[in-house]
Amino acid sequence: MNYGTTLKMKVKEDLLKLKNEGYRFSVSLDEWTSGMNRLFLNVNVHTIINSQSTQWNIGLARIFGSMSSESCVQLLKEKLSEFNLSLDNDIVGITTDGASVMKKVGRLIEPLQQLYYAHGVQLGITDVIYKKNVESNEEEEIEELEMNTNRSTEEEEVLDDNPYNYDVLYFSI
Repeated sequence: MNYGTTLKMKVKEDLLKLKNEGYRFSVSLDEWTSGMNRLFLNVNVHTIINSQSTQWNIGLARIFGSMSSESCVQLLKEKLSEFNLSLDNDIVGITTDGASVMKKVGRLIEPLQQLYYAHGVQLGITDVIYKKNVESNEEEEIEELEMNTNRSTEEEEVLDDNPYNYDVLYFSI
């Protein structure tokens, strides 16, 4: 028996023992894309033992194609059943990101759902930090400048009458 199988059996035993002692669990899950562009659903099980938070990663479930909320619920049920846990009877809450698929998952299942938005904030910050600068074309900038300077007196008066143009002007500088 390999090491991974041994660990999985140990986690199964631990969870079954706690389940039989009356413990209830919560689940956190998130989609993950591998470097080879394969999709997975990562599932963690949590509980509190003697005022101490305890968690187990019960593994990745492979996602084929796109994942609907219904297929996500089915994948979650299958993954939990590998560890003798029932989504309806043993799980009291789930934590997911705020993606629309995950929000709908929360509406489809009995356990309470807690959304976490820190992940979205982190993705936004990463996008800003690592965003590539796009070089602008100088010819396009010159043409745009010429178009703006070759206005008639009527156009200038219309532009002067609109107070919102000053905001646009300010942000274009």
